[in-house]
Formats: sequence, C-alpha cells, structure tokens
Amino acid sequence: MQESPGRAPKLVELTTANPPGIDPRRVQLWVDDDWDNAPGRSLLIMHDGQNLFREQDAHYGIWGIVQAIRRLRSLKAIPPTAVVGVWNSGENRWLDYMPMIHPSESRQWQAVMAEHKALGELPRSTLYGDYIVSSVIPAALEHAGAGTGDCRIHTMGSSMGGLISLDLFIRYPEIFRGAGCLSTHWSAGGSRMIDYAKKGLSSWKGSDGRKLYFDFGSSGLDGDYEQYQNQLDGHLISRGITYGTDFLSHRFPGAEHSEGDWRMRLEVPLRFLLSS
Repeated sequence: MQESPGRAPKLVELTTANPPGIDPRRVQLWVDDDWDNAPGRSLLIMHDGQNLFREQDAHYGIWGIVQAIRRLRSLKAIPPTAVVGVWNSGENRWLDYMPMIHPSESRQWQAVMAEHKALGELPRSTLYGDYIVSSVIPAALEHAGAGTGDCRIHTMGSSMGGLISLDLFIRYPEIFRGAGCLSTHWSAGGSRMIDYAKKGLSSWKGSDGRKLYFDFGSSGLDGDYEQYQNQLDGHLISRGITYGTDFLSHRFPGAEHSEGDWRMRLEVPLRFLLSS
C-alpha cells in the first residue's frame, strides 16, 4: 500500500548485530513506493540517521530525505529507492567515522584522543564499515525482500559522514555503486586525508558506472574545505576520471555546515548518484 504524500514516512526499526567495538544504535528503514521488483532500484545507506526522517529525533533539523526522493520520483528522475538511516553513536561518532589515515599526525585526532585517552582507542571506521556491510545491509535487504544483486547500493553522509561514505566506497568497491560526500570534513586530516583519498582511489579507473559526489559551502566550517577539495578534484581529472559522469564536485556559495543547507541541495547528489 502506498503512503499518502502528506503523511510522515513509515519507518521500520531494523535489528542488527553489533560486533565487538561497535556501540549499539538505532537503524531505521524507509522503503519507497513501487520498490517491489522495480528495475534499477536503489538502496541508500545514510549516516547520522537521526537527522534524516523526523524532527523529534533530530538534533539540528532534518534532511527531509523522503520528501526529496518523492519529488524526484514524481519527475521520474530516479528509480524507486529505499533509505537506511544508521544513527550515530553519540560521543564515539568521530571514532566510527574517521578513516584510518595516520591519526597521530592529525591535530583534531590528538584532541579527541585526549578525551579518550583512558580508552586508548583508535578510529573504528574499519569495524563500522564491516558492521554496515555484514549486518546493516543484509538486514535491510531481507526486510525489503531483495538480494544484493537486485538493487544498486549507495552511501551518503555529511561532514564526518562524508568521510566514512568515501571510505566505504574505497574499501568495498564490489558493494557500493556510489558515495555522496556533502561538506566532507577534510579538515579532520588535512593534506593527509587527501593523500589517503588519492591512494584509496588509485585503482578506480572510472567509466564503470560507479559515481562519487562531493560538495561544500563557503561559510563557517565549510569555508576550509575548498582548498582540499580542489586538490582531489584536480587529481581525479588528471587521472582521466570524467567530471560529470564518474564524479561531481559542487561549491555552494553562502552555504554553511548545517542540516538546513544540506537539505536545500540534497536533490543534486540524489539525481547524480541514483539516476541510470
């Protein structure tokens, strides 16, 4: 039965197995109308899931992902899409989302480690990625009645969520067809993070149907990202990765580091990543 356009999205709480080192968290699934047996359907794994669907769950406002998908579906711009919102773990969010670059050389990493020195923990992005692939995706596909070969799987997030989306795209090329990285928090590692991205993407030749999307604003925290994004964009183009087909990178003048700004431009990455 289809949802009424004016109603709040119907969410399913998924049960997932949490491996050692990964904090328990809520995982919510929304399934688009006409998902069943639709050709080219997509499964979108999104991070900071509490900020996606409902105002009462969000800390700083919601992305309005369901509304954006419904608009694009009404235009026949994207295929039927299911969305998985993986909530963050709160105080350990940074540890979950930080890719394993040389963390001791990152000043932000050192600051976080000062807070976690009693734990002596390294970033958990490898564990988090394994959790997404081995637990979250199977649970979502089982509930939605699909197999891994029946849909295209993408991932998306903002800030640190953009970093972990890129990390998943790099480490699981056989699973993720695309990654949307909004306001990617390059400042977490600076030039070391760009070096990591270049190395991680070195085997990607493009022209294989996989897609990468990046963007950033010009105000507030986002104002620091352009210098790093330009480095990565130039590197990808120099390697023959086709701008506009294999990857897209947008600057949004005046946009800040906020859910409201990401909501305003959300249809841009959705169109690019999910369209055939």
